[in-house]
Amino acid sequence: MKNEKKALMPHNSEVTGPPVATSSSYFRKILFGSHGMRAGWRLLIYSVFLISCLALSVKGTGALLKALHWRLGNHPPGAESVESLLIGQCLILVSALVAMAAMAKIEKRSLTDYWIPKKGAFGRNFWEGVGWGLAVSGGIVLLIWLNHGYSFGSFAISGPQLVRYSLLWAAAALINGLAENLAILGYPLFTLTSVVRFWPAALLLTGIFTAGHFANAGENKLGLISIFLQGFFLCLTICRTGDLWFSVGLHAGGIFAEDFLLSAPDSGTIYTGRLLNSSFHGPLWLTGGPVGPEASVMAFLVLALALIVFDRIHRERRL
Repeated sequence: MKNEKKALMPHNSEVTGPPVATSSSYFRKILFGSHGMRAGWRLLIYSVFLISCLALSVKGTGALLKALHWRLGNHPPGAESVESLLIGQCLILVSALVAMAAMAKIEKRSLTDYWIPKKGAFGRNFWEGVGWGLAVSGGIVLLIWLNHGYSFGSFAISGPQLVRYSLLWAAAALINGLAENLAILGYPLFTLTSVVRFWPAALLLTGIFTAGHFANAGENKLGLISIFLQGFFLCLTICRTGDLWFSVGLHAGGIFAEDFLLSAPDSGTIYTGRLLNSSFHGPLWLTGGPVGPEASVMAFLVLALALIVFDRIHRERRL
């Protein structure tokens, strides 16, 4: 009888059943795919690093300036100082670099892998981009001037002030170009492209870039559409050149021309240290009103022409 019972009982090696999923394997499946950590989680970690670093640096800088009783330049009501713009963009740039360095460590990459190669740093692509930025901003204001909507006025600064503000604006434009391109079109675009291809990722991030200007003083719908086109242009240069350097130069050149050389409002903000006592006059569709030239119909004409010409010159897609 003992032998019969033994025969009826299955041997341990023959016992089978459905695999039991452990909690660790379940969470691992959520966090990781076939190519490592999923892109969504990587972007979330990057965003946490970026926002946390920026919040801490803004709070720390504000406390330091308050303790030292420093003011970032004198400016009339409704205006902002170029010094505050420069420091604000420096904080964004540092935060973006910290976040990118953290992700490079996690992903076992180099910072240069995120489309900022050392070889092309401030090289031909960058300076060509600067030229395009100057031409686009200058072309918009030129068309407004030809339609009697802009006056150059007299020089607002001279002598030592001219040298000081020229250097301050050059630095602010460069840091602005680096900061916003790295923060939005560096790691985020690189990571999203690995999942949904370049242009779907570029359009999504251009939308986020545009949304970031909602809080700008006096911004309106035409200005936001113009900013979206500018963001699209930046993405096109990245796609065709293969890195961020042309885009950085384009961004920097546009800011230097619009805010300093032409002394125009920028997304509704007027900065100190402008070169000219310029003025805009005429219908809003022509001048852009308090928003500035980016909300002018002329901005759409120039940006459309710039996109077509750039597409014809830089035909080869590198990303």
